[in-house]
Amino acid sequence: DDPYGEFMVEERPHRAFLDDAYWEKRFVAREHHVPPFLAAHRDVLQQALATGKYLTVMRECGRSGRFPDAARIEYSANDRLIAQEISRAYNFASEAVLRLLTEERSLTARLQSVKRFFLLDQGDWFVHFLDGAREELGQKTSEVSRARLDSLLHLAIATSV
Repeated sequence: DDPYGEFMVEERPHRAFLDDAYWEKRFVAREHHVPPFLAAHRDVLQQALATGKYLTVMRECGRSGRFPDAARIEYSANDRLIAQEISRAYNFASEAVLRLLTEERSLTARLQSVKRFFLLDQGDWFVHFLDGAREELGQKTSEVSRARLDSLLHLAIATSV
């Protein structure tokens, strides 16, 4: 909670889950609050933002979002030490989210199911269709025979199974 808008990261009000920009726009850096050592290293700043996003995913899925080996980050003239700590936290958070998605939420199995559903698992039918319909598809839309395309599509699917 940041009632006075003092933190480096701003959480914008929850947006509907209607677009792919949800996580990009939900948390953003307040440029005027970014410490100089992070402002000079945009990649480290982006890594810090991503770490926070990943830990938020973990918390919103009911998992602990705590980095067990967290070290206190204090100002240092050595920017590399700070970057290393942020990188350690990033690696922990990204591995935790990946484990959550692949092991607990079966992302791979779900993606394979979607792949089979859309017939992309046996995608050779699409190549056969495009090869056979090349001439037909090269015509003006008003001249394309829908019946011929339908026939070519059925033929491509039948020969690929």
